[in-house]
Amino acid sequence: MRLSTRGRYAIRAASNLAGRRGLEPVPLKTIAREEHIPLRYLEQLMNRMRRNGILKSARGPGGGYWLSRSPGEISLGQIISAIEGAVAVAGCVKPDRQKNCMLENSCASRLFWANLSAMIQSVMDSVTLQELISGNWRNKDFAFLFKTGKTP
Repeated sequence: MRLSTRGRYAIRAASNLAGRRGLEPVPLKTIAREEHIPLRYLEQLMNRMRRNGILKSARGPGGGYWLSRSPGEISLGQIISAIEGAVAVAGCVKPDRQKNCMLENSCASRLFWANLSAMIQSVMDSVTLQELISGNWRNKDFAFLFKTGKTP
């Protein structure tokens, strides 16, 4: 599984805003320049995060984007879900898949892929922007995901 460029850029842009610790709008051009993200591409990502309640924005002179909540209240999972949808390590476990696999009911690996996807989502949901920018995510113990044997 590989996180797309969209997801990585969205996390970088949101982290940039989280690091500023304020409610003042940050111009899109500033974020694009500092994070080395193409402006038009970033605009699409920021609009998607705004529509999903992660960001707020203001137009005009002095306008820009800011986080809708504190960095400690926004998880990486929320950002990735807003940009990419549900985590799925295999196409057959995507909630919005277009067609069912003919082996869906007899596939030995489908449940494994579904559980792995849920574990990845749980890890991303448990790490906030604040923990990411401070490095405190390193202190988290994710071992519970592997000890329970249950889908989180």
